[in-house]
Amino acid sequence: MITWNGGAERLYGYSAEEITGQPMALLLPADRTDEETLILARIRRGEHVEHFETVRRGKTGVMVDVSLSISPIRDASGEIVAISHVARNITDQKQMNAQLRRLAAIVESSEDAIVSKMLDSTILTWNAAAEHLYGYTAAEAISLP
Repeated sequence: MITWNGGAERLYGYSAEEITGQPMALLLPADRTDEETLILARIRRGEHVEHFETVRRGKTGVMVDVSLSISPIRDASGEIVAISHVARNITDQKQMNAQLRRLAAIVESSEDAIVSKMLDSTILTWNAAAEHLYGYTAAEAISLP
């Protein structure tokens, strides 16, 4: 790495002094080492890599879910001389999405009719048990005025 800012330090735990000059592979989990090769090949072709979701390893060994945006940096003649690498921590977002999927599975598999609605009584969700109890499909119930 050539440069390292405060955001990267907070995300990965390495200070600029510790990481500058080290290979990017230091952040790669053992099962993701091929990603760097694939990313570099795309950058060499002049491509940008945007919102690439992956996992990186912090200084303490903790795995961090990140969304990467990676772009080539060109000199005055247009030759690629470096790579800009921006990482955004999406760990909380991924955990929240997993929790939402678990909750949705619980609601859908419940034998109790579960309906969610807005304060104006507009129906938002209608599970299979509600379909059975009330006789409307979810599509019908959600479209009711």
